Amino acid sequence: MNNRIAVLLLGGIGLLASCSDDHLTHPPGTPNVEQSGVEVNNDVAALAGRVEMYSVPDRYVAYPWEPSAMYSTRTRALAQPTVPGDAKDMSVSDFNPRNPSGKNFVLPEGVEAEFNLNLNGANFYVNGSMTLKNVTGTGRIYVLNGGSLSYPDHLAAKVEIYTYVGGKFSFRGNDFSTERESVFHTQEDLSIPGSLNSQGVFNVDGELNVGGELTIHNGGLSNVIVGLNVGTKTSVSNGMLYVQGPLVSPEFTASAGAYIFSTCKGIYEKSLSLTGNTVYYATSYVKSAVTTVGSGAVLTMNGTGLLDLGNLKVTGGASVEVSGEEYAVVNAMGIEVDRTDLRNVFKGNMGLHYKGDIKGVEDQSKLEFLANVKINGEDDTRLEESECTPGYTPAAPDDDKNGVDIDHIAQITSPQEHDHYLSATCVQSANGNIYVSYHTNGAEYDGCAEVFRFGSNNEISLISYMRPTEARDFNHLIVDNGNVFLTGGDRKGGFLAYLPLGANGVYQGGESSMSFVRLDAGDANCVVRNGNYYQVAASNGFHTINATDMTLAGLKETEGSAKYISLGSDKFVALNLASRNEEQAGAVITTYGLNDYTFSNAQTQLTDAVITPANGKNVCLSDGENIYVALGGNGLRCYTGGAANGEFRLNGKARVNGLDYDDTYIYVAYGEKGLRILDKQTLKEVASYTHSGGKSANFVKVVDGYIFVAYGLNGLQVFRLTER
Repeated sequence: MNNRIAVLLLGGIGLLASCSDDHLTHPPGTPNVEQSGVEVNNDVAALAGRVEMYSVPDRYVAYPWEPSAMYSTRTRALAQPTVPGDAKDMSVSDFNPRNPSGKNFVLPEGVEAEFNLNLNGANFYVNGSMTLKNVTGTGRIYVLNGGSLSYPDHLAAKVEIYTYVGGKFSFRGNDFSTERESVFHTQEDLSIPGSLNSQGVFNVDGELNVGGELTIHNGGLSNVIVGLNVGTKTSVSNGMLYVQGPLVSPEFTASAGAYIFSTCKGIYEKSLSLTGNTVYYATSYVKSAVTTVGSGAVLTMNGTGLLDLGNLKVTGGASVEVSGEEYAVVNAMGIEVDRTDLRNVFKGNMGLHYKGDIKGVEDQSKLEFLANVKINGEDDTRLEESECTPGYTPAAPDDDKNGVDIDHIAQITSPQEHDHYLSATCVQSANGNIYVSYHTNGAEYDGCAEVFRFGSNNEISLISYMRPTEARDFNHLIVDNGNVFLTGGDRKGGFLAYLPLGANGVYQGGESSMSFVRLDAGDANCVVRNGNYYQVAASNGFHTINATDMTLAGLKETEGSAKYISLGSDKFVALNLASRNEEQAGAVITTYGLNDYTFSNAQTQLTDAVITPANGKNVCLSDGENIYVALGGNGLRCYTGGAANGEFRLNGKARVNGLDYDDTYIYVAYGEKGLRILDKQTLKEVASYTHSGGKSANFVKVVDGYIFVAYGLNGLQVFRLTER
């Protein structure tokens, strides 16, 4: 039997049976230590590729608007300028519009004039009524309060027009176009009967109405404050569009690195299409009948906003995100993707709602999401109605639900050995580091152990890797007295292995070796340090090993496999199976005095629980008052004062494999059902992470507020609880 078990520790290990030496190949006091080589890699740069940090997106910081040309021109347009004292009068008879001589010119109030004008690098201030039939050269035109300008239907490069409050701009024709390096800015409303084609800066502080198609491309920048209404279609390609009021367009497409910023709402009756590394940043509301996000594009919503996306398709490395710490809602009729791992497809704090199965995925159980993404009924996010959003109320809000959310911090991918991935089994903390063990699922053996460390800004680094030169599984580990101790199994049976750690608590490079204490067992599941002894739970019972010379001090044989030991301040609790039936077996939960190193005198024993199946991982923990037991498919049971005092069990075949607790919560590694967090007093679930692609949560450890879960083939997952 090749049982693999993950364990929590407070310092020691032990389980139950009766003391007997009759079946030992190596009786007490006899050394049984072997040596074997190990391979060590402490190249942090080479190991970095297996660590992926997940952070809450912040697209506004990543793509600031302030340095852009749009803002430098808008600053110029905020306040109406004063006509310079040296400005020449354009109404006098000697004014030559084809070759004006001077820097500043003014058309006085009450004067109507029509010119074929060469701007000639000058500034023109319009207080009267000016019609330009033809414009050449470069320069600036300021349409002041009370002035008006009638212009051709095309704005050339390096020509700038600024229209201030009370000024009037019009153009002759149906369509209007602008070239690169041109600037158009009006503080009034603007209506264009036909289409607008803009390659320059085009700012409207009022409302912009375009009867036909709006095209922004080739570096064009456009800022609309009050609102934008487009009659047929909006296209932004390699350009920027900033709309601070409602944005309404039957169709909207953005491509080629376009950046869209909508601070109120975007309404697209027919479709919204984002491709080619486009970023669409919305702060309140987006509604579209059909939404396509592809080719590296990003559609992101601020927290407390609503994305109502109709039929949503996200492919080609694109993503839908929520920026900031608050939750937003993404609502879709249906979703289509091109991969099962959606952790970089849907990102941030979001409630994701959709109907039916996600298209493009054959097996829905293989879908992976971040813990921050709450699916359908898991989400209870309410959004208040406002001027820009209709608000959102979930179908079945849980008003009594605790305000606890799980943040997904990082993943460390499982190491790959030969042609297979290893499965994480145990997590412990020591020396300011995180230590993780791995084994191979199934009958074969292969394992390794690794060391991680938190750096600045809580960045996690993989700093050390150790692999035995011979095939061995590692099921559990502790760090003690400058050494790492690992339990597991290989073709020779169960063992307790140990090797010294180097500087900073990492594995030593060079010609390192590992020592093995053979246990005459099929497998070993757990180890703790208790006094001057190591206590080991193995398939044949509980072993006590002298820490001074690593000789066997005793074995308490058990009817079934010994599974786990939990140390307390004055006692410890041990868990073993009552039989060798792999389908199901009784759980034997025994309490010993802390100094009962050889499991000789049981203080109490509980035998009313059943573990099923009996060939998996099982854990028992004690916090002094209560004992918590992982019963596999039978869930979690709590005992208080020797009597059952509550349980937590989910429907289905998933198994409770691992447990940990703090002052407030119990953390449950529930196999394929993922990470479940329970109120410690009531055993009511307050938060969960379940969408791990069917991978199994095998072990859980809480360290300084971070939740480390050994997630089988998904490696090590790191989470953190946040209060809403």
